[in-house]
Amino acid sequence: MTQTKERRLSSFGPLQLADHLGVPHWWWLERAQRLGLVDGPDRAGGRWSADAADRIRERLDGLRPKVGALPDMGAGRAVEVLGERLGIEVSGDAVRELVRTGQLQVIGAYKERPLYWGRALEALAGRADAAAVLAQAERDGRLMIAGEAAAYLRIRRSDFGHLVRAGVVTPADWGRSRYGQYVALYRALDLDGVAEHPGVDLDAVRATPAGRRSPLATLPTASGEAR
Repeated sequence: MTQTKERRLSSFGPLQLADHLGVPHWWWLERAQRLGLVDGPDRAGGRWSADAADRIRERLDGLRPKVGALPDMGAGRAVEVLGERLGIEVSGDAVRELVRTGQLQVIGAYKERPLYWGRALEALAGRADAAAVLAQAERDGRLMIAGEAAAYLRIRRSDFGHLVRAGVVTPADWGRSRYGQYVALYRALDLDGVAEHPGVDLDAVRATPAGRRSPLATLPTASGEAR
């Protein structure tokens, strides 16, 4: 019955055309049209004629590799897709790190949360070195609250406070605590560079006994930091 109804249509709206072509709505609306891979409507009211639909159908095989098989998606789904395709555990921190390094693109937003480009996810998952790239992103992009960052550097929490005050480390992102408060999140790769900062001797800091003044207390306060 559906096929009979479709044969009687003389024109198609965007959703009707996607169904008529047998492709997902996102494939047609969010990808093929946005990339300019298909002609726009040739009928009034934003509709495609039956002849235009036939011409597009003839090109479908050539369009599929350009449009891709993955829709744009949020972080949670991106983590699942990469994990399933590569057979490894993937975190949201790694996905955000891939964006920072330009290996994954944010294409838009949904409810104020980023949407990641499906074509880039598909390309990444298909790379021969994809597992190694993800492993590096996991290491570099790990986000930590201040207490975790201090433990990562093997210094006291108060020592880490001096690094923040001096602008030696700055938040890479912000999250919410279990109590709903915003908390600063620090990136592992940024913390790895702390030892190279002038005026920071982590060995001396680590050797300072409990209760003794931190060697980092002499660091100048960064402009704009609260004293």
